[in-house]
Amino acid sequence: MKAELVSLNNILTEKKSELAEIQSQLVQFREEAIAEKTRLDAELEAEMMRLKVKKQEVKEVNKLKSELVKRGLNISTLIKVAEEFPDDSN
Repeated sequence: MKAELVSLNNILTEKKSELAEIQSQLVQFREEAIAEKTRLDAELEAEMMRLKVKKQEVKEVNKLKSELVKRGLNISTLIKVAEEFPDDSN
């Protein structure tokens, strides 16, 4: 009977040790997950800002194109005209 208790106590001690190791790994995994989420959130924010800038640039180009069309011009014509009259202020 005493041998069985000692054996059960040893098994219990071993299982407690395994549980402590698993809990330690879980804490480490959570910390890594939080760090990765923080990194991804920052990356997402930066990408969203770049997208916002791109959208604004597209809006501005479309507005310019619309203004050119109203005046009977297009971008290639505008470039040709600009090339004919170089900027002499330099």
